[in-house]
Amino acid sequence: GHGLNGSPDFVIGTGYTGALIPVWHSAGTPAGGYLYLNSVNRWQTNIDIWNSPNMTATTIGVNTNQIVNPNGQLCTAYVWTAIPGYSAFGSYTGNNSTDGPFIYTGFKPAFVLIRVINAQTNWVVIDSTRNPSNPANLYLHPNLTDNESGNITQQTDMLSNGFKFRSNWNNINYTYTYVYAAFAENPFQSPVTAR
Repeated sequence: GHGLNGSPDFVIGTGYTGALIPVWHSAGTPAGGYLYLNSVNRWQTNIDIWNSPNMTATTIGVNTNQIVNPNGQLCTAYVWTAIPGYSAFGSYTGNNSTDGPFIYTGFKPAFVLIRVINAQTNWVVIDSTRNPSNPANLYLHPNLTDNESGNITQQTDMLSNGFKFRSNWNNINYTYTYVYAAFAENPFQSPVTAR
C-alpha cells in the first residue's frame, strides 16, 4: 500500500542490501520496464522487477526480482502521483534543436528530473534554487558522484507553466524519448498566469 489518492506515476524502490536502485515511471514503455537511478542503462524491458498492473490507487506492484522483493528483508519505496499545481510526470520527444520542446506542467517548476529511456545517458536535475533566473544551465547528475556541472550552451527556461529547452544537449533534448518528474516552486498557486 502507498496511501496516495491516486495511482502512482513515479516509483523509486529497493531492498536495503541492493546495489541497484530501480525506477518505474508511468510514461515509460513498454509498461512494466524500469530505469536504474544509479546507472546510464536505457529502459529495461524485463518485467521481473515492477508489476505495472498492480500500480493502482492503493498499491504498488513488485515482482519476484530480489532487488525490490528480497526474501525476509525490509524494502523502501518512494511513490508519487501527479497532483495539479504541485507535481507533474510525463514524457516528451526531443527535437535536437536550440528551439526545443515546451513541456507543460501547469506550474513553474522548482525541480525537474529528466532521463532518456531509449539511449544510454545521464540523469539530469534542473532546479530553480541554483538557477534563480533563465536560462538555467547548472545541472546535477544523480547517477554520478561528480559535482554540479554547467555549460552556457546547455540551457533550459523554467517558465510559469512548464519548462522549455534552449539546447540540443543529448541528456535533455536530442531525438530520443524522455521521462520527467517535476515539482512546483509555489505549490497550488492559483491561477497560474504567464509572466
